[in-house]
Amino acid sequence: MMCPPMQAYKCSMTFLLPLFLVICIGIIVYVSMGYKGIIVGHIIAGDDYIAPRTDFCRALRKIKPMSNKDDMESNIRYIEDLIAKYGTRDPWASKAFYWLGYYHFHLGQIGEALQNLNKCLALDEPYVGVHFTAQNTRIQSLHRLGRLDEAIAASKDLERLSSSSPLIHDKYLSNNFMIRAEMQAQLKVGGHAAAVDTYKEFLCLADNKRSKYWKDWMPYAYRALANQLHKMGETKQAISVYNTFLSRYPKDSASALVAMERLRLIRCGKEACMLLPDDLAECLSLYPANTGAGQHVVYELAMAYVRCGKPDEAAEVLKSMVSFRPKASDHEYSITLAAKAGMDLAGILK
Repeated sequence: MMCPPMQAYKCSMTFLLPLFLVICIGIIVYVSMGYKGIIVGHIIAGDDYIAPRTDFCRALRKIKPMSNKDDMESNIRYIEDLIAKYGTRDPWASKAFYWLGYYHFHLGQIGEALQNLNKCLALDEPYVGVHFTAQNTRIQSLHRLGRLDEAIAASKDLERLSSSSPLIHDKYLSNNFMIRAEMQAQLKVGGHAAAVDTYKEFLCLADNKRSKYWKDWMPYAYRALANQLHKMGETKQAISVYNTFLSRYPKDSASALVAMERLRLIRCGKEACMLLPDDLAECLSLYPANTGAGQHVVYELAMAYVRCGKPDEAAEVLKSMVSFRPKASDHEYSITLAAKAGMDLAGILK
């Protein structure tokens, strides 16, 4: 059926307008994936400014992708030559010092990395986000050097730097809370209490976040919070946190392990409490056992059978462990645990 002139116009606009929008969005996404997308990416993120492109900026685009030690060393020499040529007054000098710090860090040259990252932070950034990434790497450098107080202070400063473009930095900012709490827990004075405060702050913030990065860290934060509370002697609070974890994440890969840790605190108030086979079997029946963390509970069940004088039952449990194949992403199951199970099985079968 042919459309009259006016209807033909409407028909064409109905088709062309969505097509035009799709093309525009595609161009934006494509451009933002490359280095040229810095401007687009930061406009989307709501950043305040982008420095004018200079010869220094264009030269930085020629940095080789990091693939091996030789490439990183080559990039360092190239960037140092650029800084010598264009100086530090160019707005893109801050970005250059960040790259120097980044490559030195990944080469294990932590002192040199820290020097360059400090220079980056002392200069104006060419666009919002350079200082954030530099501070993120600086935290890791200070941590490696054992300068915990400075690293914790830098971690807190990262939150201030993130306020201008939270969409881009959600991944790093959520991870930053976990790193800070772990560093605080290593402090000799007041470390556990400081870590508890950080985990609580994270969980309060994460409850109101939609980002997957925050949500993904929440189960770990609950477990770590309970662990720190236990170390402070706050056993009842630790049990309460474990209860919250199990009610919110009953199918989490670590649920069986958490159930065992909780039961130990309930029975005798300490992690080294010896549980009976029935106790451990109940943990495994209620929560996932076919995970790396679950296998730790399975091993405890085998040892409980040994203590109760039931070697046949222990052997059956250990056989299941030896044949267990964890997922590549399952970090809570170690080769050491599997080897230990095999040795124990061999001893029982003798």
